[in-house]
Amino acid sequence: MLDKLKDLDLRYEDLESQLGDPRVYGDAEKLRQVNRELKELLPVVETYRAYQAADSRRREAEELLHDPEMKEMAQDELAEAKEELEHLKEKLTNKIYHFLMKLNIDNVRTPQRMLWSSLLIFSFIR
Repeated sequence: MLDKLKDLDLRYEDLESQLGDPRVYGDAEKLRQVNRELKELLPVVETYRAYQAADSRRREAEELLHDPEMKEMAQDELAEAKEELEHLKEKLTNKIYHFLMKLNIDNVRTPQRMLWSSLLIFSFIR
């Protein structure tokens, strides 16, 4: 799942860079599409970035566990980071589900695409 989220984050960065492209501003339809996709991705990307930051704090705390002077503080930091990661994982799953459901509602026109979209949602949530 994290690989797919990384791809969404990269897509978000690409879309942000497109906003600085004069060709995008010259094309009202393209500008509307870029802004719409940015808006749809933002909740997922923000939560993914928060998850990455919490995971980084967890790894740092685990490294500090080996330092006898920092062990107690590291244990507290590690417990907090793990708790935050669990909360963010749940929040991320919720954001992904809503994001994919919106895509499903906006883009599904045939039973085959509905089935494909449902499988895509399931692969993200697992």
